[in-house]
Amino acid sequence: MTLHLTWFAAAQALEGKVPGLEKALEVNLGERFWRPETVRIRGNCCSKRVAPTRRKRIFARSIVLARRMGAKAWEMRATTGLARLLRDTDRHTEAQATLADIYNWFTEGFDTADLKDAKALLGELSSYGQSEMG
Repeated sequence: MTLHLTWFAAAQALEGKVPGLEKALEVNLGERFWRPETVRIRGNCCSKRVAPTRRKRIFARSIVLARRMGAKAWEMRATTGLARLLRDTDRHTEAQATLADIYNWFTEGFDTADLKDAKALLGELSSYGQSEMG
């Protein structure tokens, strides 16, 4: 049920509606498998309506939940979201260091959408660092 409510909320967000992710997080408190992903999507969906410090806490919570489960792919997704938030608040160096730490953990799967996305963001963040130096 948590997964389906999360997908429904993500679809609502794509349509510009405020998603009901709280329901997905509360429907089955004993279910922990999808929780890191639901929390990450919550961080993505609340965008400009929520202060960056609160969004940072949401992404950090998703990262912690994913680490506890040993779910590196979900940790990567949440860290990529956090890195985007840091980029958008002009904290490029912190964003790059944060994302590089988890990205460098991977030794395979570089053809997956999540790792391609992270690599592209790292490239973008790297160009900020070069332009700041030059």
